[in-house]
Amino acid sequence: MSKYTLESVNEMNKRIKEAQEFYTLLDEFEQPYIVTDKACLYDIYLGDETELIIKIFGKYGLIIKQSDFKLPLWQLLDFLKLNRTK
Repeated sequence: MSKYTLESVNEMNKRIKEAQEFYTLLDEFEQPYIVTDKACLYDIYLGDETELIIKIFGKYGLIIKQSDFKLPLWQLLDFLKLNRTK
């Protein structure tokens, strides 16, 4: 029996294209190998929150809140996809 249990990736797998587009906002060393359905921005992003908020605005035309950094990433990706203006 393994010491580690991997969380589900079902929701993230449904959003591979959206995730890959989003990861272009991150520095190369921050681009994750795997993101589970429970992972949020705080799990994959090491930089300044304001800097990423500005990058997201530039790419998607949306301003996210700091509280959005706690959402599961797949939910944030859905929000960005449904509400983007760019």
